[in-house]
Amino acid sequence: MTLLATIGGCGPIWRGSAIFVYQLWRDLGYAVDALLTGVTAEALGLASAIWLVAALQFGSGVLVA
Repeated sequence: MTLLATIGGCGPIWRGSAIFVYQLWRDLGYAVDALLTGVTAEALGLASAIWLVAALQFGSGVLVA
């Protein structure tokens, strides 16, 4: 929600495109994560897929920090 609050502070001309870009990357991340998790679960098993998602989330947190 912090990103959306920041977008709310930009001018009305930029706001629509900023929200579009935010939602595009958010939804693309969901789709890529679902595909990657499904492929990993099929190839290596469900436990490996869960560990992969955990590692990606941890890596994302480290990158942001």
